[in-house]
Amino acid sequence: MKKITGKPKFMKELNISEIKKVILENPMITRSNIASLTNISLTTVGTILTELIENGDIITGGFEESSGGRKAERYYFNKEKYHSLAFCIESKSVKYIISNILNEKTDSGELNIKDKDIQEAITDFTEQVLKQKVIKSIALGVPGIVKNGGYLISGLNKEWIINDIGDFIQNKFGIPVILENDLNSTVFGFSINFAEENKNSNFENLSSVYIEFAEDCTGAGIISNGEIIRGRDNFAGEFGFIPVDGMKTVDDIINEKCGDAEYTEALVKLILIINYTINPDIIIMRGKRFREEFLDSVVKKCREYMPEGSFPEVIFKKDSSEDYFRGISTLGTQLMHKNIGL
Repeated sequence: MKKITGKPKFMKELNISEIKKVILENPMITRSNIASLTNISLTTVGTILTELIENGDIITGGFEESSGGRKAERYYFNKEKYHSLAFCIESKSVKYIISNILNEKTDSGELNIKDKDIQEAITDFTEQVLKQKVIKSIALGVPGIVKNGGYLISGLNKEWIINDIGDFIQNKFGIPVILENDLNSTVFGFSINFAEENKNSNFENLSSVYIEFAEDCTGAGIISNGEIIRGRDNFAGEFGFIPVDGMKTVDDIINEKCGDAEYTEALVKLILIINYTINPDIIIMRGKRFREEFLDSVVKKCREYMPEGSFPEVIFKKDSSEDYFRGISTLGTQLMHKNIGL
């Protein structure tokens, strides 16, 4: 850590934040190692550790093996003190995930909607959770275009309707709330999972596109070099509006009972547009209107228009729920870390 000077109160807050970060990243670390990694004096580290232990943020966890002198005590985060609450909102259902400070899932399930609307169900459930846990962030994965503290959905007459659930929840509970589009959350979670499962992949260098051929529209979540691409007004990924045959859009074609050749051609054009624009490592496709049996022929046709070695891996994924859960819960945990000074 680079030495920084400033007002005592600011410096203390900065030192606390740096010490918390180091302990979170290096569980069971000793005081001397904390001082070494943060460039904060041993005396200051000791004083701050005492405060963090007293307020329950940090726990002592035994001693380091001694080489002859006094044994050094180890420290780690109290992972049960703070939690993040995340919701995956769909048209007729809501799933939830509760995560601790290490982004470990401590509870999950599906809300009992019955005759309630989604906002009421989330509010009632959050009130119950707050009786048992300290929630430091709430993440909402939403099926629409995020706009400030709400999200846009298309009405019956194709008009845009704003749902202000984010503002409502934050004002109701006074807890920081993050909203993220469901497909952005999904591609974020997929990319994290993929990087963990493939040790040769680095999340920060990974680019992927997750396309959902839903019943009424075609949309996508996009990651480029580890960052979610949202666009100026969060419209990035609305691929269904792209014209691929005169002024007929992707959705115009695959919403019709088009023939095999027309369907294949529309997908080939879409994938080529994506590849020449974003050049991702992976394209993932799924959804009720995606015909898995055409995947091989679509890929084969695309390769005819791409230089050898420059075409991405293209895969079909039947279920996206685990990717969605991972993405939205991670976004919630990141917000929690920010909220507690990490």
